[in-house]
Amino acid sequence: MRFMILALLLAGCTTNSPLHYGNYLNPSAVAYNKEIAEDSVKKLVALYPPATTRIDIKQATADDFGGKLVELLRVKGYAILEYNPATEAQSKNSANSAIDLKYIVDQVPSMSIYRATLLINEQPLSRVYTAHNGILQPAGAWARKE
Repeated sequence: MRFMILALLLAGCTTNSPLHYGNYLNPSAVAYNKEIAEDSVKKLVALYPPATTRIDIKQATADDFGGKLVELLRVKGYAILEYNPATEAQSKNSANSAIDLKYIVDQVPSMSIYRATLLINEQPLSRVYTAHNGILQPAGAWARKE
């Protein structure tokens, strides 16, 4: 049963429909933002070396997850270019060696299942988490669409 639910959640990453980026956790689950952000940064560090990688955030990060993600990335040594709608059109045309980053954090509240999807240069990288008695744990490995 859990495997089927995880497969369905991860299958959402492979659809061609437009994605609405952001944090969609219910207010009762905002405590998990920090843990999911920490886990996301660990994965980014494993894939892209800090101090030599610039990350262009391609969405507003005013939510708890986004703020914590940007903070932790800076602590690890990444150069961060935060989203600015006024200059976004210009940055689309400029060639650079930065990676583009967007995210979606969502949940299935009735089952205490949470998902973080990082879109790195439009390539989704997702992980599902479960919560039991207020403790968040990964429900599997990071999945990356190649």
